[in-house]
Amino acid sequence: MHNNISQINQTTKNVQGVVLISISTDTIADNKAMLSGKANLVLAMAGLLLIVLAFFSGLLIVRPFKRITRSIGAVTEGYEGDYLKEYSYTETRMLSEAFNKMLGRMKVLSDSRNEFVSNVSHELKTPLASMKVLSDSLLCQQDVPIELYQEFMNDLSQEIERESKIIDDLLALVKLDKTASGMNIRVGNLTSRTLDYKFQPNYRQNAFLTRVKAILEFGLFPDYLLPLYSEFSPIDLTAEGVVKIAQYVDKQTVFHLNSNHPIYFDRFIEVVHELGISMKVVDGNIFTQALRKTVRDRVMEYIFEAFQNDMDEQGRLLYDSNIHIQNDFTVWFLKKAGFEWSEIDMEYIRGYVEYFRGIGYLEV
Repeated sequence: MHNNISQINQTTKNVQGVVLISISTDTIADNKAMLSGKANLVLAMAGLLLIVLAFFSGLLIVRPFKRITRSIGAVTEGYEGDYLKEYSYTETRMLSEAFNKMLGRMKVLSDSRNEFVSNVSHELKTPLASMKVLSDSLLCQQDVPIELYQEFMNDLSQEIERESKIIDDLLALVKLDKTASGMNIRVGNLTSRTLDYKFQPNYRQNAFLTRVKAILEFGLFPDYLLPLYSEFSPIDLTAEGVVKIAQYVDKQTVFHLNSNHPIYFDRFIEVVHELGISMKVVDGNIFTQALRKTVRDRVMEYIFEAFQNDMDEQGRLLYDSNIHIQNDFTVWFLKKAGFEWSEIDMEYIRGYVEYFRGIGYLEV
């Protein structure tokens, strides 16, 4: 590198001398090249390190998702005994909870389907077994009297009709499943079967039964409800009504499937007294005050919880608007289809209460 330095006389403005400085820059260039090479090496190593870290980090991140994928794949082969528990990240925790919720519902549906198939198989085999016994009895006897022959044939005819009805009901359920999206069936207060007063296994989740339990074990009844009534829709009759609707409806329709034979509360209280259950009719204000006191009692607080959504601001039970349901069209339609609600008499109410007393649910 060369650099010229000139000295100028400030008075005369003439150049008095020149100094020439010469310096070699080869060392600087070499240092620059060396540093540039090292910088490129460092960048290459850093890039390689980042790639390695990214690879192993990716493996760690996707490992929980692979386990989730395997668990989801296992659903196609059958349900696992344990639920998915992947709480490594917030996302996997949320995904696990959603998957477990879906898996739980699928298990319930699977169990219900298996139980349904088992029950249907039993119902289909029963008439067939009866027909086989009857036919074998005829074949094993010689010179059968005409009266006995006619009796056996009559029994065979009844069993064939029973089998045919079961098959028709199954076909109706299949049709109902296909048209369910366009059909709206609103059922009433589901209660025990008319035959033996048995009820669904999850009876504790039945809101109407919860209210019945609460009022019976509370022992007080507000006088302003006496002129009103409640409806009991036995679950076996409700199911029969659903089958009838499925058989004859193929378009969008709303049905109010509840019994048109209500029970007035004054008659209900008479049956309660006949069963030896204490039930006192009191003034509405007294009832409200006593009901509110149950909130402070851990043993009795379930009574208030059973009615809290049915009370107005003054604490009065609002059942008038809930009870008067217009279902004239549904009753007319079902009658045309060959179905009518049976009378909900005092004998049924007695059997209903006695059944739940017998299994220990009603402690009165």
